[in-house]
This record gives sequence, structure tokens and C-alpha cells, in this order.
Amino acid sequence: NLHPLFWDSMPTDAESNPLYEALKAIDDELSPEEKANSLKNNGNNKLKLAISDKADSLARRNLLRDAIKFYSDGFAINCGDDKLNSVLLSNRAQAHSLLGNWRNSFEDSNRSIKLDTSNVKSYFRGARAAQKLKRFSDARNICIEGLKIDSSNVELKKILKESEASIVEKAALDAKERPFRELSETLLVKRGYKFTSPVASHLGRKILTEEDGSLTFPAVFFIPEARQEDVVERLNENDTFDDHLDLMFGDNVPPLEWDEEREYKRKNLELYYLSNSGETLNQAQVTTLLQGKMPDLATADAMPKKFGDKAARYVKVDTRRTVREVLSEAGHIIPLVPFFFVLAKNTSYR
Repeated sequence: NLHPLFWDSMPTDAESNPLYEALKAIDDELSPEEKANSLKNNGNNKLKLAISDKADSLARRNLLRDAIKFYSDGFAINCGDDKLNSVLLSNRAQAHSLLGNWRNSFEDSNRSIKLDTSNVKSYFRGARAAQKLKRFSDARNICIEGLKIDSSNVELKKILKESEASIVEKAALDAKERPFRELSETLLVKRGYKFTSPVASHLGRKILTEEDGSLTFPAVFFIPEARQEDVVERLNENDTFDDHLDLMFGDNVPPLEWDEEREYKRKNLELYYLSNSGETLNQAQVTTLLQGKMPDLATADAMPKKFGDKAARYVKVDTRRTVREVLSEAGHIIPLVPFFFVLAKNTSYR
């Protein structure tokens, strides 16, 4: 018994309803422009209800979706009236913005402007959406064009000022981040290294670019038997591990205080790293890491895995190889500071 105007969906026996038939006959007599305008008005009514204090959050979202549907149906008629089609798109952009769909709002606003360059509301809605999307240059340009139509428009002037300030701020930030972006590109793209998040105590340690273009890392050599670590501040990627082990454990170096059996002699040493030690970071995340900040991780489970193809395992280092060769190995994911385990051969601990 519900009036056809209030149907949520078309019933299968709609054509047997005399009220529906009467409304359909009236609709059939309307021109495309009249139909599009009627749908626009229906959308406007939904939009007004959505922004009124009568609608709660759920009702508001449903009303905005209904409004978008009316505007879309009206535009789909393709009535040939560019100004009316521009309004339909502009109003749909407004509904999208109220739902937080800024990209849709931006696109609809731009299409609206192309149909009617005098539609000032579209300039405002497009500029606002561009600003929300951090497309600051687009926001500024839209404001400039809109102010040519309405030079006194307060909203456009406000967004223009905001967008210009954002452009300056972004340029300063880009300049500050540029060296870190360039270094991350060298590390990931040119060298093929892979990184994961470090332990907090290693955050902020610097990877340096030398005059010859080579890279120098801080590194940790950890002796698990003694729970002792030795931090090497300058581990150059062109050095071999033998070079550093000779300096750290050579014959001219005093024995470790706790190594009463002199098991940790240079010739007895083995070196290992933990492969697949964490979630691989992308370039943006590595850039953040190089600035001394912990990046947001893509997943909550960033710990080494125990099983599967990507399971973590200890990999023995061929100490004759260079640092670059070892850091580039397939499963070697560097926790910012390369971390190596030092063990003595033929010991009960090993």
C-alpha cells in the first residue's frame, strides 16, 4: 500500500499499480532537461536533510549516498544542458566531500568546471578537495582561475592562501628530505640492499657516503657466548670481513678478558647473520628510517618468521667476501645497522 514515491526498490508487479502508471506517464512526457532537473532537486532535498540537525550519523551517510545516486542519474540522462550538467556534477562533488571522498569530489569538480567555467562553487569545491589530497599546486591553480570569475570570493581567497603556504612548507620539507631520498635510492635501487626496522637503540645511526661514492655503515659484531658486542662505526662496503676481523681479533690484539681458554683467536672465528630478519621496508619507509624516525609498518607482524620460505635462519658469512657482497645476499635484510654474530669453532657453546 506504500505510495510509489516512497518505494526503496522496484517491485515485480509495479506496472499493475495505478499510481505508478500515472507517475510513469507524467515522467514519459518530461523532456530530458526536465527529468535531469527533477533528479537534481531530489538530490538537493536529500543533501539538505543530510546536513540538517535532524539526521544522525547513519542517516546522514545514507542520505548523502541517496543524493549522489540522484545526481548521477540526472547526469546520466545527458540532457545537453551544460550548465545543468555542471550543477549536477558540482552538487555530487559536495556530497562526496561530506562523505570524505575527496578524490571523487576533486574529479567531479574539475568535470563540472569544464562544462561551465562560470560555476564558482565548483572552483571552491575542487580547490578544497585538492588541498585535502595534498595537491597544493592544483588547489592554488583552481583558486586563481576561480578568482578570475569572482575576485571577491572569500572561500577561494582563504584556500589560495593556505595552498601557497603549503607549497612553501612542502618545498622546505622536500629540500630537507632530498639527501635522505637520494641515499635511500642508492641503497635500494643502485645497490639492491634490503632493510627492516632496527632496534630502538640503533635508530639515528648514520650511513655515510664517502668521496669515492662508496657507502660506510655502522655495524655490530655480537659475541652471544659472552653477551658482548663491539660496535664498528665505519664498515665500508668495499672492505672484506677478513679486514675487520684481523683488526678486532688479530694476533696483536689483547685477548678478551673472559676468554680464558683463548678460543676466540682470529683463525677460530666464524661469522653469521640472521636472514629474513624482519619485514622489508619500501623506499619511503627507508627514507624515514634514515632521518632517525621509525617508519609505519605495512603489517603488524614484522617479527622474523619461524616457518616457511621466508623463515629466519643463521647464515654463515664467507669472510673473504666484501661487505657489499654479503649485504646484497638474497635473504639479508639489514636492520639499519648490519648485525653479525661472532662464534668460535669447535667450542661447546657453538
